[in-house]
Amino acid sequence: MPIRRVSLALGNDAKKPPFARWVGRGGLPTLPFVVCQRGPILLVSVCDEIPSVAMTFTALGLQFCYVAVGGPEHLQATTRFLFSHCLVVPELNSFHFSHLPHVWKNAPFWSIVIVGREMPFIASRAIPVSMEVCRLAQEATELRKGLTSPCNVLAMVETCTPEVKAPKMFGPICTEAAHFGHISRPSFWWWFSTPECCAFPPNIAVPNVLCTISEAGVVMEFRGKPCPKRIWFQDGFVKHSTQPFPCWPSLEHSTSQVLASMPLLEKRGTQRPPNPQELAQMFCIPNAIAQLDMLRQVDFAKVAHGPCLALVVVSLLKLCQNALPSHPISMV
Repeated sequence: MPIRRVSLALGNDAKKPPFARWVGRGGLPTLPFVVCQRGPILLVSVCDEIPSVAMTFTALGLQFCYVAVGGPEHLQATTRFLFSHCLVVPELNSFHFSHLPHVWKNAPFWSIVIVGREMPFIASRAIPVSMEVCRLAQEATELRKGLTSPCNVLAMVETCTPEVKAPKMFGPICTEAAHFGHISRPSFWWWFSTPECCAFPPNIAVPNVLCTISEAGVVMEFRGKPCPKRIWFQDGFVKHSTQPFPCWPSLEHSTSQVLASMPLLEKRGTQRPPNPQELAQMFCIPNAIAQLDMLRQVDFAKVAHGPCLALVVVSLLKLCQNALPSHPISMV
């Protein structure tokens, strides 16, 4: 079975699957959103080479079991270093839900959430990530049929342009990291769920968020305070520009070119680009990511922007809640 069992014996004799636990150094960021229900959730993160999806779920206070699928070997080690009680699957193409241990397949999850990212640095895949996410969502739905515990299956795919569409999905939901301050990154989120929780465009109501319809899709504009409230630049360096830093690996430019074009920080005539610790603050992810020797500064172009991801997750889970019974589900 192509699954690496990490930090815990996860055989079929176990009574229940364990929740993922953050074991990285330092605390987690504070996000300006509240989830409608904490879980339990089965999170399947697809090609999230740095575990930014799991970090966002943890920061939101969600209780989830964690399966990380795909990604290069050196970044799979990052997942093992930052989270205990997770399953790491090296190959996406060969993974099927039937490979999961029995207790994982039959646990009374409130929702199964499958998140993928269709990015330029993985655009050369023979099978698009969005198609793999749809395949896994269909497998999960089939496996849950006949079980007494109700369970919603929510699939999400992030793309970098509205032209990169995710087949068989609603969307897109458009977010912009610049609305939270500090860094600019447009994202386009495609999604579907079983049972279907609503038609598109969705009727989403989130505090401090203006939701409008445009030609691109549903635009969710955050109008609250900056997140994080402030960036601490090291050694007295400052950013003179009031505009958010641009940071996006576009289809036309390499990641190193994009980062090289970022505005420089200044101090008494000396200039330098933002370091990994400062970039981690801009993406609102734990500083522990920046302290790992296996990561380079260019890897931050592969990190999901935490507040944008949290906004979409909170919104879609709120919609999915209406399609399921309201009584709490326990895995105790």
